[in-house]
Amino acid sequence: MYKILLTLWCIISFISAQSIIGPGNTKLNLFNYLIENYKTNSTLSYNNARDVMYSIIDLGQDNTLKGIYTNYTITIDPSQDPRPQTNALNMNCEHSWPQSMGASGSPQKSDLHHLYPTRGNVNSSRGNKPFGEIDDNQTDKWWRLDYYSNNIPNQFIDEYSEVDNDNELFEPREDVKGNIARSMFYFYTIYNNVANQNFFDQQKDVLFEWHKLDPIDEVELTRTYAIANYQNDIPNPFVIDSTLIRRIWYLNCFENINSQVLLDNILSSENYSSNYDINSDTNVNIFDLMYILNRESGQNAYFICD
Repeated sequence: MYKILLTLWCIISFISAQSIIGPGNTKLNLFNYLIENYKTNSTLSYNNARDVMYSIIDLGQDNTLKGIYTNYTITIDPSQDPRPQTNALNMNCEHSWPQSMGASGSPQKSDLHHLYPTRGNVNSSRGNKPFGEIDDNQTDKWWRLDYYSNNIPNQFIDEYSEVDNDNELFEPREDVKGNIARSMFYFYTIYNNVANQNFFDQQKDVLFEWHKLDPIDEVELTRTYAIANYQNDIPNPFVIDSTLIRRIWYLNCFENINSQVLLDNILSSENYSSNYDINSDTNVNIFDLMYILNRESGQNAYFICD
């Protein structure tokens, strides 16, 4: 019975990840909607946040703790103070959005939605570098588990995180790229008043690609709700709704579309484009138009987006 209930819970949780947040809102309207509705006014102290992350949020059933970038694994005793244990075993706290780029103050420094356990050496190697795709021939270090290599790996290459010191880039291992991307979009949105704009701009496009290639899964969804228990019951909205990034930054807008073009191209199934599928049901129909169209009085023109 327990396994059945757990399976049902996972299914329900995964479905909730497809929920549409702020339906009818796009671009700046949606951006502001997230700030108004998903900004926590309460985070733990930095010490307590790390303790909770190490001993509750990211602790496995066998008391193992895994680093986000290399899957480096340690075992701790959750009944004891976790930080002395993690420090002794070269595990510390990674700010996916670096402190030097806006995450040094309160409450953002201890906001768990962008914090992860990380092997200490790898954390230092990343530093405050932006994320990006690195040409294998440009990689200076390949990090995996508890070791690194200066040479291109001949196996398990997707399990390595990479650093390019010349071009100041860091590339996480493949199966956490989406997680990192959603944390980054979260920080930039929620803490936009302190987030370094240039830092965001130089990696925004690649983060969007990672978000699409590494979609939300049950583990990530469970994590964001576990964090919410400590932060005003507020999860990371970018984990709850996979359409947010596209609807804010990548929704194509078209002005002065006459009614014939609208009928011939937007509502025609053979010309279907996900750009118009605002409610993400794989159909473009009147429900999408109700969200995004405003008709100017006395004009035969439509304006898509806000």
